[in-house]
Amino acid sequence: MDLTRLFCDIDDFCNRFSIYYDQYLLESGQMKRHRSSSLSLSEMMTIIIYYHHQAGGYRNFKSYNVPVKRGA
Repeated sequence: MDLTRLFCDIDDFCNRFSIYYDQYLLESGQMKRHRSSSLSLSEMMTIIIYYHHQAGGYRNFKSYNVPVKRGA
């Protein structure tokens, strides 16, 4: 699985989805939360999907994430 292609596909989806989601929130009267985050929604989704696809030998997300951060 190519990580760059996965991110581009997810980012395209998030950009299209956010239009409909924002419109739904306005119509339903629910409060919108816009907290600042260091990662975008598409970046978070890419990490989670890539983890579930690649996580064969990892027992939890922390043991997967530490080698990725170190570049192993």
